[in-house]
Amino acid sequence: MGAAIMRCGFAACLLGPAATAAMAADNLAEKPSALAVTVYRAPEREAGSVDLDALEGFALITETRTVHLPAGLSRLRFEGVADGIEAASAIVTGLPEGVIEKNRDAKLLSPSALLAGAVGKPVTLLRTDKKTGKLQRLTGTVLSDAQGGVVFQTAQGIEALRCSGLAETFVFTSAAEGGSNGLAAIPPCRCRCEAPCR
Repeated sequence: MGAAIMRCGFAACLLGPAATAAMAADNLAEKPSALAVTVYRAPEREAGSVDLDALEGFALITETRTVHLPAGLSRLRFEGVADGIEAASAIVTGLPEGVIEKNRDAKLLSPSALLAGAVGKPVTLLRTDKKTGKLQRLTGTVLSDAQGGVVFQTAQGIEALRCSGLAETFVFTSAAEGGSNGLAAIPPCRCRCEAPCR
C-alpha cells in the first residue's frame, strides 16, 4: 500500500456555527499554499455605506493545500479554517474518489471543555500545606464540573476544589488528557474520503 500525495482545493462558505462528529486517525492537510477570499454583500442590504460593526453577507474562502493520504478510507483534517465555516458548504476537489462526508469540529479546546472531558477520569490534586508550605499531591477522580465548581474524589473522600481553605489546583494525568478528548485548539474541518489502492 502506498500513500497518495495530491493537491487539494478547499473552498468554504462562511455562514454560522455547525456541529460535527469526531473520529480517530486524522491525516492533516498541509497549510494553504494559495488563498483567495471573495466577499458577498447581503442582498437585502440598504443603500449607503457599509457599517463595519455590523457586516452582513458571506465570504467564499478558497485554499489550495497538499495532502498525503494512505490507500483506502481516510479522514482528512484541515486546520486553521475560519471560525464561522459551514462544513456542508465546503467544496473539496482534487481527491481521486471524492469526499464521502464533511464536518466542522465544534469541540474547541477551552478550560471548561477540557474540564468537562475530564469527568470520570483521574487527576492529580496539588495542594499547599499551610503549616509546612510543602506541595502535597493527591490522586483523585473528577466527579463533576457543574457550574464551574469542580467536585472530585480522593482516598480521603469527596470534596470540592478550593473549599479546603488551602491553595490548590489540579493537573490532568496522561490518561485524562488522551488527545485532549478530541478537542482542538484550532478550528478544524474534517472530510472522510477514500484513496485508491495502488
